[in-house]
Amino acid sequence: MIESDFRIAQTSGFQSVDESLRYERLLVELSAGFINLSADRIDAAIEDGLRRIVGTLGIDRSTLSRVSAETGHFRSTHSWAVQGLAPVPATVTSYTFPWVLAMMRAGKPIVFSRLSELPPEAAEDRWSYEQTGLRSHVALPLIVAGELLGVLGFGTMRRERTWSADLVDRLRRVADIFANALARKRAQEDIDRALGFERLLADISASLLRGPWGNLDRAVAKALQAIGQFLDVDRVLLWRLSDDVERYEVVRQWVADGVAAPTATAEKRQLPMIFARVSLGQVVALSSIDDLPSEASADKELLRQFGTRALLVVPLIVDGATGGALSLASVRGTHAWPDALIPRVRLVGEVFASVLARRQSARQIEDAQVETAQYRERL
Repeated sequence: MIESDFRIAQTSGFQSVDESLRYERLLVELSAGFINLSADRIDAAIEDGLRRIVGTLGIDRSTLSRVSAETGHFRSTHSWAVQGLAPVPATVTSYTFPWVLAMMRAGKPIVFSRLSELPPEAAEDRWSYEQTGLRSHVALPLIVAGELLGVLGFGTMRRERTWSADLVDRLRRVADIFANALARKRAQEDIDRALGFERLLADISASLLRGPWGNLDRAVAKALQAIGQFLDVDRVLLWRLSDDVERYEVVRQWVADGVAAPTATAEKRQLPMIFARVSLGQVVALSSIDDLPSEASADKELLRQFGTRALLVVPLIVDGATGGALSLASVRGTHAWPDALIPRVRLVGEVFASVLARRQSARQIEDAQVETAQYRERL
């Protein structure tokens, strides 16, 4: 009977019957533990789950990586390894693991007991695995409602290990538990982000529309900084359309530390497509400047000169016509602009449009006062 149990354990991929039973008990506890877990405790629970899996299976490391909505890369957010092992890479990109990421996006698991089992098309990935010291590995996509949220990985570095189909199937159950937990956490994060943006909009409106005129420039600068930091972009610029309607001129700007500021003007001839769309009151949202069509080569060239990788431009409507623009740009990488974000940024744009209108009215009053003074001098 003992010999029979041992064979069952071996064919299931576990080293012993006791290990198999401990893993099943762990699955039950993980599943029950995540059912009513609040969103703010999910990260700690995942970290603890990885620790227990590493200990139960006698492997060297387990890592959970989440997909960045901005870049499409995978960023390690949770990891546990036995003492003395090299840390997991912070970010996995299409340059270091192109085949792996393609498999994950296709919803296909990766299982190998030794690096020699990798296919020829994974040559770049094999080299990257060798650099990390990984010898055996299982990578499972975390998918909820057809969307890839991340990757759950298990690996050994001190020795090779066989991963049976039964063991991989049980690891999938862990992946499902973590994927559902991440989906709940992200839903809460989306709600918190939306509420945070609403508070930001209220604060900006109060400071710009109800604040004293003498502090307006300072309030605009603070508002641009708050927007940039909240949305994690590198540049936020407030533009005014020139009187001859041939260029946009920077009124105020915020630029992240270490990021170069663009030129103070953008000519119509330099950005013909973007200029035309904004002039028609349309939003321009580019997660990557490579999304620009071939006929927008002039626009792409200027954006490259500015170092811009992603761009969002919202027109500012003053007196029924486009009088300026609010632009958000990323230079560190591509940046997603979710559909739900666009109308919120447009609301911010309406506030800045009111600021431009106030500026224009103030200039008209000043011009009228100057003309009146000159007229009196001539009398």
